[in-house]
Amino acid sequence: MKYEVVLMTKPSLTEEQNKKVLDSVKDLIKSSDGKIEKEDLWGKRKLAYEIKGMQECYYASFDFTLTPTSLKKVTSKFNLLPEVVRYLVIKGEGK
Repeated sequence: MKYEVVLMTKPSLTEEQNKKVLDSVKDLIKSSDGKIEKEDLWGKRKLAYEIKGMQECYYASFDFTLTPTSLKKVTSKFNLLPEVVRYLVIKGEGK
């Protein structure tokens, strides 16, 4: 199935640290037999409202394919990444 995830990572990260976090997210998807179809790095953006004392975060979006059972495993691992402030996975169009 197709999915899209939008991730927000901590603004205190350097560009290199942020890249490593996003690479680990991609590796989680790939290691669960998923495939990254599109990657869109938005950079650091101001938040609409403060989250955990932060007023800005790095944003990134990935379109990927993955089985629904693997999706649950992958998203549970997203919760364990301390650098990820928030994420949202939505079902993509098509199969």
